[in-house]
Amino acid sequence: MDRELFVQNIERWCAVKGVAPTVACRESGAGNSFLTNVKRGQTPSVANVQLLAQYLGCTVSDLLGETPGALPAVPEGPTEQFLKLFSSLDDKAQNEIVAGSSGRFRPADHVTLRELAKMLLVLLGEDSARYVGAGWAQNVDQDAFEKGIYAGLTAGYEEDATRDNACLLIYNATLCPKVANASENSVQRYVLDALMNPMSYLEIRFGLTRYTATLTGNECADLTGSSPLPAGTSKLAGHKAFQVSTDLSLLGRSVDIYVKDGKVFGVPCYAVDEIYYTFADASQLKEICQGGGFRLTDETEYYYNYARSSKEILNAVTANDKITVIDHDGDNAFDVVLVTTSRPATVTATSPLTVDVGGQSYEVQAFSQADTFAVGDAVYYSQVCGSGYIRRLNG
Repeated sequence: MDRELFVQNIERWCAVKGVAPTVACRESGAGNSFLTNVKRGQTPSVANVQLLAQYLGCTVSDLLGETPGALPAVPEGPTEQFLKLFSSLDDKAQNEIVAGSSGRFRPADHVTLRELAKMLLVLLGEDSARYVGAGWAQNVDQDAFEKGIYAGLTAGYEEDATRDNACLLIYNATLCPKVANASENSVQRYVLDALMNPMSYLEIRFGLTRYTATLTGNECADLTGSSPLPAGTSKLAGHKAFQVSTDLSLLGRSVDIYVKDGKVFGVPCYAVDEIYYTFADASQLKEICQGGGFRLTDETEYYYNYARSSKEILNAVTANDKITVIDHDGDNAFDVVLVTTSRPATVTATSPLTVDVGGQSYEVQAFSQADTFAVGDAVYYSQVCGSGYIRRLNG
């Protein structure tokens, strides 16, 4: 018997069936170590070869390579390409991809959020053995939730992964610490930096460091001072200024900035686990505090048009003003309250962005860089540190 050909044929038939070779050997009754023993030079029993052939839907001769042209034709569709790639992996790599109690690859099926989380956990160094068998789903959900991979996810874990949700889970996973050893005396060990702090996958794989803190100042305003910062500069609480532009919508929010070798990469964005609401009047804030479980505390900071103020500013809110409340850490206590004077306006031009406010024309900037406007749009106009900004009526 040509052992190398025999093993190749088994792997090929398993790939076409969409099942890991180790699973096929186990479920067929040939035994968990069947293929490993063959690779080590042992001659398999005829009975076990027959069991495996029956399971795979072929003959013993097909597996032994005695039937010319017996291997199934593999068309060049996406599913078949994935099958080829899967069959080229060793058993360990296949087990790191396969999720579920069946142990099947199922390349034509949609990937669920739970299955994606399983692969991400393995990528982070977790023991893939926890994520196979009858309890795989519970173990995946427990570990993914504890590590924050599911943070910000509103869909069910068993649902198919959409592009947006897949991006969210992958993003969350890059921020998780990389496991050095799956377990050591039941205690996980992580890859550590020079200061003995756990390093994230983002740091290890891409060399990026994430800084997360309240954005206290930028070229629009400075919550800690009286004048905006220089153009192209943003300041996080407790950190030096970063050379990157941010817009008015991020001031006071918990913001992520990514840095490599002193240079900012990507676009600063607000933290996914932050709670953020904007109200039209103080009664809505009172309602959410009374019935929604949120609260204002002695540590809450108040700002009026992005200048430091006090709680009494809530009593001076007028029609069209905006009240924005921010809970940075999810403890249902609002850390920041921003009151912004606003007036109804209409966009009259887009280049430069211009609005009409009560018969007066002003050149303005967008409150958020993500916003786009068209001539005729009804908006709210606010003036901060001598510059005009507009936001949508529901913004």
